[in-house]
Amino acid sequence: MPVLNKANEDDRFKDGIDLEQVPPTCQHAIEVSGWFAVFWLWIDSLCIIQDSDTDWEHEALETHKVYKHEFLNISTDAAVDAQGGLFQLVIRWQ
Repeated sequence: MPVLNKANEDDRFKDGIDLEQVPPTCQHAIEVSGWFAVFWLWIDSLCIIQDSDTDWEHEALETHKVYKHEFLNISTDAAVDAQGGLFQLVIRWQ
C-alpha cells in the first residue's frame, strides 16, 4: 500500500498517487465518496506522514476539525485489513 512518508512526501504532493497501487478498501472509499459528490477524502496512511512523530502529533491535534466538518464517514468494520474492501458478503446464521 502506498503510504505517505518523509522519502516520498514531495513526490506525493507533486505527482499524486497511482490508484492501481491503492488497496481495495481505499479504492472503494474513493468510489463511495464519488456517489455523494464528495471530493475530499481523508485516509490516515495517505494524509499523515507515517514515519514522522511530529506530523502524527500535529495531525492528531487537528483531527477534530476533520470530523467536525465531515459529510460522510466510511468505516470498514468487516475487513481485517486494507485489502478486504468495503463490500463484503456477510452471512448471518439464524
